[in-house]
Amino acid sequence: MNCTACPINMFSGTWNNTIDVEGDCLVCPSGSNTDGSTGQTECLSCFDGYYGNPPYNCTPCQVDTYSDTWEPDSTIANCSSCPLGSSTSNTTGQTSCMACLDGHYGTAPDSCIPCPPDMYYNGSWVPGSTLNSCLSCPLGSSTLGAPGQTSCTACIDGWYGAGPHNCTACPNDTFAPFWVPGSSLSLCQICPPGYTTSNATGQTFCLDCKNGFYGTAGLGGCWPCPPDTYYPSWVLGSTIGDCISCPLGSTTFGAHGQAIDGQIFCRYCLDGYFGAGHSDCSPCPFDTFYAIWSPDSTSLDCVPCSSGGSTAGLIGQTSCIGKCFDKIF
Repeated sequence: MNCTACPINMFSGTWNNTIDVEGDCLVCPSGSNTDGSTGQTECLSCFDGYYGNPPYNCTPCQVDTYSDTWEPDSTIANCSSCPLGSSTSNTTGQTSCMACLDGHYGTAPDSCIPCPPDMYYNGSWVPGSTLNSCLSCPLGSSTLGAPGQTSCTACIDGWYGAGPHNCTACPNDTFAPFWVPGSSLSLCQICPPGYTTSNATGQTFCLDCKNGFYGTAGLGGCWPCPPDTYYPSWVLGSTIGDCISCPLGSTTFGAHGQAIDGQIFCRYCLDGYFGAGHSDCSPCPFDTFYAIWSPDSTSLDCVPCSSGGSTAGLIGQTSCIGKCFDKIF
């Protein structure tokens, strides 16, 4: 008689003289095994990575959980969660977490490190990868502060576009508090009067006051220096006392006497004066006049008073007055 044992992970409940391996040795039910033994009448164990009791109640641990050793009467509580950042690569019934999650680098299972915010891991995790495997987001795009990402999903605030490879910064002196998917240039708002982004693009608010203004910006406000004063370079926390009076003979009043505030210098000369403006304003001499100042004027533009006229000894005049002579009777 020739007796042959059923192979590992197969069994036969009853022998008869016609038994053969292929016809009468049965494969163990899913998840159970003969614990490495041949010639078994039943399947004695569940596989490691499973819980329950053999042969018909062996259940695999779920995705991203594992059990390195099966125990009789075990439950799902015997399955442990993968260490942070590691994974079973979407498979069940595992004895260890053999991979890092996508968006992570390092060596599984105990050294899986997420790529930092605004960086991403392009493609699937590779064993032994390092921080150098994480790529910086394209200019203007972001992971919205989330680490461990496989792509950059958005534009940063202050930018507009479809994201992440189509992000454009809002121009100087405009801002956008929040990015909106699919947005256009119209998302960018013009800074309120007196505010500026100080030549910076891609801003979420206008953080400075313009030159010629004083204040604290932000919630504190920006206020224009009054007419006939100027402020060449704004400083945080400045007050109206920082506005400088125009040099003698200069003014911020424009053509037709229009009062202009918020100036960085006094660009006009007073009528009756000649010169380029600001610190280059000189009065026309006495007995001459200049009705309306023009840029880059010279002393030649000062008109002598007509015969009998005078400026009464005054300089910087816009007209002459009649001259009276004392008479002796």
